[in-house]
Amino acid sequence: MRKININDTLVKKIYEDMKEKIVNLKLDFGKRIEIKKMIEEYGVSQTPIREVLNMLMKDGLVINKTRRGYFIVDITPTDMSEIYDLRIMMESYALRKGILSIKRKKIEELLESAREMVQEPVQPYKPKKYIDMDRELHLLIINSANNGRLRDMYLHIYPFVEISQQLDPSYERSMKEHIAIMESIIKGDLQKAVNFLNEHITNCKNDGLKIINSGFSSIKIERNKEISSHNEVEELNESTEVFPEVGS
Repeated sequence: MRKININDTLVKKIYEDMKEKIVNLKLDFGKRIEIKKMIEEYGVSQTPIREVLNMLMKDGLVINKTRRGYFIVDITPTDMSEIYDLRIMMESYALRKGILSIKRKKIEELLESAREMVQEPVQPYKPKKYIDMDRELHLLIINSANNGRLRDMYLHIYPFVEISQQLDPSYERSMKEHIAIMESIIKGDLQKAVNFLNEHITNCKNDGLKIINSGFSSIKIERNKEISSHNEVEELNESTEVFPEVGS
């Protein structure tokens, strides 16, 4: 049996915590990361912190500027356009290749949940169940292609999709678009499903671009921090875990 390295486990926990903070806008875009503060916050030495930052760099969420240090990525209109253009290419390809093998029972379950959600009062933020449903639907589409490299590429850009979801709290139109996509998949109407899918992703792209191009301020980011915190109230109430003090 492989012995579990407590430092590896701790690095993973810190990585997941930092990634969650970036994706949910708890850290401002372009902000310099203070390594000393991270050491104090997590109670570890510099080595695991640098491991975490290197992992976040591979995700594209952190950049290292020579002689200046580590910074949270700053999302630009070009980033937004490229990410969503990639989504259209990958997801439409996956759906064309895998519509016959996609997990229809799971699609039917998601469709039923989506229909129930559109009957509920619209919230001023994206509910966590919507975000979970969105991720599950799009991953079902990607996985239907049965292409591991495609899935890996998609997961690499997905944190940026999560960031864009936090920037735009509206979801009513997207939910209806999800329903149209799933209904077409269940009917086996490939062309309609692909058309609805491409339209949905394009709309999400345009929504994100409007917000970024508007020069959204720190006030807007603060608003989304509150939205993110609201979605995680139950998790925060239940979790009392403290990072142990481990040297390396």
